Amino acid sequence: MTDTSKIKAIQHIMATLFSVQNALRELAPDYRWAGLGNLLGDYGEFVAMEAYHLTKAPAGSNGFDANTSDGRTVQI
Repeated sequence: MTDTSKIKAIQHIMATLFSVQNALRELAPDYRWAGLGNLLGDYGEFVAMEAYHLTKAPAGSNGFDANTSDGRTVQI
Protein backbone atom coordinates (compact mmCIF):
# COMPACT_ATOMS: atom_id res chain seq x y z
CA MET A 1 0.00 0.00 0.00
CA THR A 2 1.43 3.39 -0.94
CA ASP A 3 1.68 6.29 1.50
CA THR A 4 -1.02 8.13 -0.43
CA SER A 5 -3.43 5.20 -0.29
CA LYS A 6 -2.76 4.72 3.44
CA ILE A 7 -3.52 8.39 4.03
CA LYS A 8 -6.76 8.14 2.04
CA ALA A 9 -7.75 4.98 3.92
CA ILE A 10 -7.10 6.64 7.27
CA GLN A 11 -9.03 9.74 6.20
CA HIS A 12 -11.98 7.52 5.28
CA ILE A 13 -11.86 5.69 8.61
CA MET A 14 -11.65 8.96 10.54
CA ALA A 15 -14.56 10.44 8.59
CA THR A 16 -16.59 7.31 9.32
CA LEU A 17 -15.67 7.48 13.00
CA PHE A 18 -16.77 11.12 13.25
CA SER A 19 -19.98 10.30 11.42
CA VAL A 20 -20.69 7.46 13.83
CA GLN A 21 -19.95 9.67 16.84
CA ASN A 22 -22.37 12.31 15.55
CA ALA A 23 -25.08 9.68 15.03
CA LEU A 24 -24.49 8.32 18.56
CA ARG A 25 -24.76 11.85 20.01
CA GLU A 26 -28.13 12.25 18.29
CA LEU A 27 -29.40 8.92 19.64
CA ALA A 28 -28.07 9.38 23.19
CA PRO A 29 -27.16 13.05 23.74
CA ASP A 30 -26.41 12.61 27.45
CA TYR A 31 -23.13 10.93 26.51
CA ARG A 32 -20.09 12.59 24.98
CA TRP A 33 -19.18 9.79 22.53
CA ALA A 34 -15.74 11.38 22.15
CA GLY A 35 -12.26 9.90 21.82
CA LEU A 36 -11.70 6.20 21.45
CA GLY A 37 -11.37 5.55 25.19
CA ASN A 38 -14.40 7.64 26.03
CA LEU A 39 -16.31 6.18 23.10
CA LEU A 40 -15.94 2.67 24.48
CA GLY A 41 -16.68 3.81 28.04
CA ASP A 42 -19.75 5.74 26.93
CA TYR A 43 -20.97 2.66 25.06
CA GLY A 44 -20.59 0.45 28.14
CA GLU A 45 -22.31 3.01 30.35
CA PHE A 46 -25.15 3.44 27.85
CA VAL A 47 -25.70 -0.34 27.64
CA ALA A 48 -25.75 -0.65 31.44
CA MET A 49 -28.17 2.26 31.81
CA GLU A 50 -30.54 0.81 29.24
CA ALA A 51 -30.29 -2.81 30.42
CA TYR A 52 -30.90 -1.98 34.08
CA HIS A 53 -33.27 0.96 33.54
CA LEU A 54 -31.01 3.41 35.35
CA THR A 55 -31.08 7.19 35.28
CA LYS A 56 -27.82 8.96 34.53
CA ALA A 57 -26.49 10.87 37.53
CA PRO A 58 -26.11 14.63 37.22
CA ALA A 59 -22.76 15.83 35.87
CA GLY A 60 -20.20 16.16 38.63
CA SER A 61 -21.76 13.51 40.88
CA ASN A 62 -18.99 12.11 43.02
CA GLY A 63 -18.72 8.35 43.54
CA PHE A 64 -21.66 7.22 41.43
CA ASP A 65 -22.77 7.21 37.81
CA ALA A 66 -26.48 6.44 37.99
CA ASN A 67 -29.58 6.16 40.11
CA THR A 68 -32.09 3.34 40.36
CA SER A 69 -35.82 3.97 40.25
CA ASP A 70 -35.95 3.59 44.04
CA GLY A 71 -33.22 6.22 44.59
CA ARG A 72 -30.16 4.04 45.16
CA THR A 73 -26.86 5.14 43.61
CA VAL A 74 -24.89 2.93 41.24
CA GLN A 75 -21.25 3.05 40.21
CA ILE A 76 -20.69 1.68 36.71
